[in-house]
Parts: sequence; C-alpha cells; structure tokens
Amino acid sequence: MSRANRIVIVGGGIAGLKLATRLGRHLGAWLAGRAIPPFVYRDPGASVSLSGYNAFGALGRFGFLKGGIVRGRFAQWRHAMLYRRHQHALHGFARATVLLGAEKLGGLRGPRTRLA
Repeated sequence: MSRANRIVIVGGGIAGLKLATRLGRHLGAWLAGRAIPPFVYRDPGASVSLSGYNAFGALGRFGFLKGGIVRGRFAQWRHAMLYRRHQHALHGFARATVLLGAEKLGGLRGPRTRLA
C-alpha cells in the first residue's frame, strides 16, 4: 500500500465523524473513479467538564484564541454543545431532541448531585 493510500485518524470520535461525513459527500465520485480532495483534519481542541463544579478546555489551532485554554462557564457551555452535537450525529435530530427533553425533565425531579 502506498503512502498516498493510507488513512491515519488522529483524535478519535470527532476525527472519525468528520472522515465519515467526508466519505458520504465524496463516495459517488470515488466509486466513479474520479479524484477526491485529500482529507484534512483540523483539531477542534478538547474539553472536560467536572459536573457542575468547573470545566476546562484546550482550543484547537484555528478560530479565535488559537491554542488557548478556557475554563469556567464558557468551557462548560462548549462541552455541552460538543455533547449535543455528538448526540445529534448518533441519533438524528428528532431523537436527540427527545433525549435533551428527557434529561431536562429528569433533572427537575432529581437531586443536583448524585452520591454513589
């Protein structure tokens, strides 16, 4: 296998999702034997949420604050949006919306923290 034909995925789930989306977009051209543009992965960074306490995130190498570190509410919001995007990709818009509603309704009746 030549170096040009190898695919290396760095980053896990996000990179796999982007690669699968790209494949879906260019599959017809590839099957027809036409050249497709090379896959370029742009690292969106990483985020970690520590429940309601705090959150931290490392921004990717593009966009505003290139390579910066974020924490607090902005990092929590960023983590929540990334999670919702992941749910949308896995389950589709309708089911992801139902999951969000169920989580919000379940949170109204239960305790804020779980000790288990």
